Amino acid sequence: MRVLLGILIMVHGLIHLAIWLPSPKADAPMQTANSWLLGDVRALSLLLAVVCGLVLIAGGVGYLTSAAWWPVVVIAGAAVSAVLMAVTFTPWWLAALAIDVALIVWAAIKR
Repeated sequence: MRVLLGILIMVHGLIHLAIWLPSPKADAPMQTANSWLLGDVRALSLLLAVVCGLVLIAGGVGYLTSAAWWPVVVIAGAAVSAVLMAVTFTPWWLAALAIDVALIVWAAIKR
């Protein structure tokens, strides 16, 4: 179970990179470069996605290796992800937000 959870944390980070790094297409169902609140946020969303992806990957590795610091890193990565989802919100992100909340609660309990 530990291996599966560690891999899932890392995959969550990799998915952020896979969604935000490519240039968004005009007909995509979700616009990763536009914010309902701030307008054009391509640079900000890229920064948040890279930070989130790398931090979640590190958190997954930390969890797999039983490092003492993994809960703090997972909480930080999920929090950055939640901010990214809020800034570029679309109903498509509801599942990702639920995953972020679940990661934060789980890591806080394990801390």
